[in-house]
Amino acid sequence: MAFPAVEDLCNMALDSIGYTRHIADIYEGSAAARVCLAYYGQTRDELLVEGEWPFALREVALIALAGQTPPTPWTFEYAYPADCLRIRYVRPGPLTGAARSTNPLPVLFRPWNDQRPNPPVQAILCDLSPAVLIYQGQITDPTTWTPEFIRAFVGSLAKKLAFGLFKGDNIIKDRAMLAEQDAQKAMSVDSMAAPQDTPVNGQQR
Repeated sequence: MAFPAVEDLCNMALDSIGYTRHIADIYEGSAAARVCLAYYGQTRDELLVEGEWPFALREVALIALAGQTPPTPWTFEYAYPADCLRIRYVRPGPLTGAARSTNPLPVLFRPWNDQRPNPPVQAILCDLSPAVLIYQGQITDPTTWTPEFIRAFVGSLAKKLAFGLFKGDNIIKDRAMLAEQDAQKAMSVDSMAAPQDTPVNGQQR
């Protein structure tokens, strides 16, 4: 299938609630465009956080924050990736030979809002180095989304658009509920297909 642009996704959501005026540009200033702009990013990020979407899975080596001393009892303070919406777990970095542990244990970590620098920074506290972070990323390019995610996104966005554009219109709100049900079905399909990677080697403290 051809992956849609931002406006295509918005128009799909508008169609699903019976709103016949399409938008040509999400910044055009029309009533529909303003509501789409208000809810588009929020809806996308909510779905990425709530679901186990494999296409949004990211894996990066954590980078220590220069000049920062971790608070007790932690040993390392790492930079929080800018596109990280939800941490799944932390695992050891690539170790070989004698460096590999014969007694693997869960890797404890803690997200932390470090108020000491100016401005404050988001960080991840951990006792492991090297360390690798597995997380759900903020994937903004719709051409990389899967059909299941597009379906869930359009359904979730449609519900918000219905309440934003048709206050008091029960028929449209009923259509919004149907759109949300369609989104939930898409998410349930994805959850069955997604790898079950609940961490046994990493947990939050």
